[in-house]
Amino acid sequence: MSFVSKVSMAVCLAMALWGCGSGKTPGTADAGTKSDAGSQADAGSCPTAQSCGTICCSTGQVCGSNGQCETPTTCPADKVCGTECCTTAQTCSAGTCVVNTTGACDPIQLTGCTAPDACYWSSKTGEACKPAGSAALGDACSATTDCAPGAICMSDGAGGGICIALCDPNGTGICTATEICQAYKGRGYCRTPPACNPFAQTGCTGADACYWDDAAFDYACGPAGTTIPGAPCTVDSDCTPGNGCYGATAGACVAYCDPAAATSTCPAGITCQDFGDGTGACY
Repeated sequence: MSFVSKVSMAVCLAMALWGCGSGKTPGTADAGTKSDAGSQADAGSCPTAQSCGTICCSTGQVCGSNGQCETPTTCPADKVCGTECCTTAQTCSAGTCVVNTTGACDPIQLTGCTAPDACYWSSKTGEACKPAGSAALGDACSATTDCAPGAICMSDGAGGGICIALCDPNGTGICTATEICQAYKGRGYCRTPPACNPFAQTGCTGADACYWDDAAFDYACGPAGTTIPGAPCTVDSDCTPGNGCYGATAGACVAYCDPAAATSTCPAGITCQDFGDGTGACY
């Protein structure tokens, strides 16, 4: 695989696709419009902590009992955060109020939200109640909230997205009998097991080696490459076995690595970049 497309997939996975329509540029949840008086909240565009009925409150405001945004004259001691006063749905992090998503809702069991909202998960922002989407598993999507509850929008390898089931890597019963629950940042997603292991170089026979395959959008066996580590390359299969073609700005052969390994196999000072599918590369 080219270093650009694999890294693009990693970026999309890292964002968990609140929005990743092109498959190459990470999307973000809409920040919403802020004003002193509050603004009309467009569905899905207002952060949960700032939502007040049909109004989107400004940062530092709270939703009053009358359903209007208010600037508190006194802030409860446990909600003081630098110069801000956090709402009941926020916690203080490094002097800034952030949405407290821990336990807010469950995107797998689908609890904690009130219809027509449902619980969705992003590796960047955690769990949040959002207007429920309708795209079924396997359908195209440009954002996680396009998908029906219980799914996330992942890169399809062709510049778009596809709805894939969320799962608990420590649980059972979500993925099909032919799938595994791939652990990722505290959650998991259902996927077909790869045909081979790129860093252990198992699963292939004869002189073949395990490389990322753009066409299959997965790891596959193919003829072993000859380009040594550190030399320029175009696709993973250019490289000698155990190496792939990656880099921040240009492709070079670097070692595959296991991001979950207790001890890194990457050279000193080099990080194992996690692609979110149980594999990574040292660069």
